[in-house]
Amino acid sequence: MANHNHNVIAIENKKGPYLNLEKSIKEEGLLHLSCVLADGLDYLPCDVDCCCILGMGGSTIYDILSRHEDRLKQFKSIIIEPQSCASQAISYLLSLGFENDAGLYVYEKRYYPLLRFVPSAESQKYSSLDEKYGPYPVRMKDPLLLEMLEKHINQLEPYQDQEETKKKYDILVADKRGIFDL
Repeated sequence: MANHNHNVIAIENKKGPYLNLEKSIKEEGLLHLSCVLADGLDYLPCDVDCCCILGMGGSTIYDILSRHEDRLKQFKSIIIEPQSCASQAISYLLSLGFENDAGLYVYEKRYYPLLRFVPSAESQKYSSLDEKYGPYPVRMKDPLLLEMLEKHINQLEPYQDQEETKKKYDILVADKRGIFDL
């Protein structure tokens, strides 16, 4: 985004990652990118219209968003990349009247969603699968979502004699059928 003349504010709440980010910005010569040592959305000016929360767990994303619920109305879009517990952040944004209008699953050492949410004028009903995996990837039958489900199912398959593993396996198989009609 910074390379396309958008002003970007990167926020880090820990000094080490902040210093690394600041160094990378200078090395790359990113003129439209500034780095701030702050927590959550506290620092963001009121004219910021897109919020990206990336590279952390869904619970942390949820915590950041819920601490600043009053600020969320200023955004034309919110992009999240929950690396675990995605459903918590997804269902929260959906409950606030945002809709997931774009996104996909990515794979970098593990699978996770990269999703965009925009304010919606209409109230919508969402399934538990929508809230768990993201309405857009579910609707589009994202191939990496299928790949992720199959990988997890295959990992659990040999251990179905264990009660907890069998429950997880059955849930994943049902999710796969519910999304992909397989």
